[in-house]
Amino acid sequence: MSQLISQLPEPIKQRALECQRECNSTIHSKETDELDFAFDWCKTTEGSRYWYDVWLTEYQTTAHTNITQRIADAQDYQQLLEVSHYVEREYKGDKTELRKLIDAKFKPDLDDYPLGK
Repeated sequence: MSQLISQLPEPIKQRALECQRECNSTIHSKETDELDFAFDWCKTTEGSRYWYDVWLTEYQTTAHTNITQRIADAQDYQQLLEVSHYVEREYKGDKTELRKLIDAKFKPDLDDYPLGK
């Protein structure tokens, strides 16, 4: 998943655009809005680790927003179970809030089951 320069916080966005203008690499593009392909991260004063952290932070923010929306949009338990499995197996960010949202969506109907009564 590529992160868009245009969606970065303003000071980081400006620095990324500056790096893109200065990049002379033939494999990177001055036309793209994708952070991954705009310039060589290693050849900046910030270094590749900085740009990777920027990319990862934006990726996790986008992923968290998308998962939250999928939880809210889930119409049945199968969809909610699929989201839950993704969160537990694939998602790399903090799972606490997402687990609470999933549990809250599951809980109302679980109270109607006669288990343990």
